[in-house]
Amino acid sequence: MKRALVRVGPALIATTLILCTGTFIVIFSALPQVALFGTLTVLTLLLALLGDLIILPSLLLAGGRFFNSLGGSKK
Repeated sequence: MKRALVRVGPALIATTLILCTGTFIVIFSALPQVALFGTLTVLTLLLALLGDLIILPSLLLAGGRFFNSLGGSKK
């Protein structure tokens, strides 16, 4: 899990920051609906990054422990 995060983490962060930066410009639109769309898109991307880096690895580790206790293969 650590090796995967070390290898993939920087790419996830860089991609999210690039997308957020590009979409951030939309926030300054004169049309309120477009500005709201930009705000929600940036917020969604940042929350997805948080989920990718913190929540998903925790769920994978917890799920692996749970399913191994149900009779999964012993390593």
